[in-house]
Amino acid sequence: MRYFIGFFAALGVLAVLIVTAGGVGVYWFVGNFSDPPSLPGSIVLKARLSGPVAEVSDTSPLGELFPARRRLSLLDMVSTIDTSVVDSRVQGLVMDLSASRLDLAEAQELRAAILRFRAAGKFTHVFTDTFEGPSAAATYFLATAFEIVSLQPSGLLDVRGVSLTTPLIRRLLDEQGVRAEIHTRHEFKSAAVPLTKEVLPEPVRENYQRVVTSMYEQLVTGIANARGLSPSEVRKMIDATPLVARAARRDNLVDTLAYWDQMTTMAEAHAPTARLVDWRRYSDARALDTPEKPDTRIAVISVEGEIIRGRGNSLQDRDKAAAGRLISAIRAADDDPSVKAILLRIDSPGGSYTASDSILRTLDQVRAGGLPVVVSMGSLAASGGYFITLAADHIVAHPASITGSIGVLGGKVSFGELLSRHGVDSAEVSAGANATMYSPLHPFNERQRERLAVILDEIYADFTTKVAQRRRLTLSELDAAARGRIWTGEDALRLGLVDALGGFDEAVSLARKFAKLEPGEPATLTIFPRRSSLLDEVLDAIEGGDLTSLALGLRDLTRLIGYAVQATRVIPNPAMSEGIMLRAPHIFVR
Repeated sequence: MRYFIGFFAALGVLAVLIVTAGGVGVYWFVGNFSDPPSLPGSIVLKARLSGPVAEVSDTSPLGELFPARRRLSLLDMVSTIDTSVVDSRVQGLVMDLSASRLDLAEAQELRAAILRFRAAGKFTHVFTDTFEGPSAAATYFLATAFEIVSLQPSGLLDVRGVSLTTPLIRRLLDEQGVRAEIHTRHEFKSAAVPLTKEVLPEPVRENYQRVVTSMYEQLVTGIANARGLSPSEVRKMIDATPLVARAARRDNLVDTLAYWDQMTTMAEAHAPTARLVDWRRYSDARALDTPEKPDTRIAVISVEGEIIRGRGNSLQDRDKAAAGRLISAIRAADDDPSVKAILLRIDSPGGSYTASDSILRTLDQVRAGGLPVVVSMGSLAASGGYFITLAADHIVAHPASITGSIGVLGGKVSFGELLSRHGVDSAEVSAGANATMYSPLHPFNERQRERLAVILDEIYADFTTKVAQRRRLTLSELDAAARGRIWTGEDALRLGLVDALGGFDEAVSLARKFAKLEPGEPATLTIFPRRSSLLDEVLDAIEGGDLTSLALGLRDLTRLIGYAVQATRVIPNPAMSEGIMLRAPHIFVR
């Protein structure tokens, strides 16, 4: 068996090396024989939003191998817009939101950047084929920041407000012989509700209603201010939707009815001598963050996805926040003498309590050593995602950032009855009273429930004690903010859980302040961890004994061969919800 494992691992490494060499060769060929990006003397930026947006750019080797497939992250977008504000060549911005999938907090981030762009005297036009779907409200909220809003004549304005839907599958699980035992601290902790309740508990309903109402009022206020309407008029509009395009134009909710080509023609009329330039090309040409910019750096570290223990594997856990990798990134930033502050961007529902505590400890240490830490919350910074913010000098949240959820849950799902119904019997042999505590074959016994309760109480006490001490809250103030409640950033500010409202721009300003940088002193935003080679990632997977991850990585890499072949065909002639993980120890700050 060892021979076969070693043999296939060796084949895998060989395959990786071949693919790596081929990819690097293609990348080198494109980089050396294609024209470098250059910019005209007069520019109108052209931007299209599509699909989900990452907080920061991908620093994995896969992103480096094929930069032409790179998409701008939220930080890239904001940095590109802010850079163009002071670029005299840039006259305006046109944006297509037809494929946008933003949530409200992301829309608030981009909206603030658009308003800064407009304040510099540059024109802005936005287009969408329709305001429909789950992102319609956030998309329209962003669109109202633009000077001219164009809607396709066949489109709809379907901004129906804010809702939160929780499927409750407890009865289905019971019917199938599956039992979920997830215990919480305390009554507002809702992550396990879909599995454990037949009816939404009243405390959870009350908490959800507060969050939905807060977001709704943010939406109404923003639209009203942008469109010159009263809040009551906006509420009437929302209650009257969906509206056809003509009705939206009649009610002054959009400015023009036009197709994308017509809208770009209108934009070109504002700057007849300018050329439309894709904002990704503009970002690349401006080289917003290159190794040639030394001097002073602000390290940007992204905590995105579920927080897990260990280093994870970049080939498999690319959507998770692995504590080991984050700690290495924090240490690397601390060891870099050019780094004067850390900006921690968080978009996480939480995860492992142990992993979250390890990250918090590391941040405490670097901050005690004199390196300032500023937290910028994205769409979600809850439970363990909030726990690690406690090391910060300052916490900044968007008005719509979901935060708080100061609470804990733990448990398991057991399938024994389901298996038995289908003729599957299981035999267990164990030593130790609690050896089978987390076995998925049967529920907890009373002794095991007592042990779980002790653990949950201890973790909750530690969590709340740290929050009370570091946020300077009294016991009554803490109790009103905790017990598993979630909050919008707007409410979190009122409760003392965060220090200010804003996004990247405000967080960078605070990082500069805590780093004692002079006004106008250049500082480069640099993403940590820095890029590693593809071979290093593969060797990490082998060294960690994670052959499954390696196999999955190899599957993805074989697809890259196809991309490499396609790339060679287009090279110019040489003359760019939180889920519940059920694994030991089953304790999650969520």
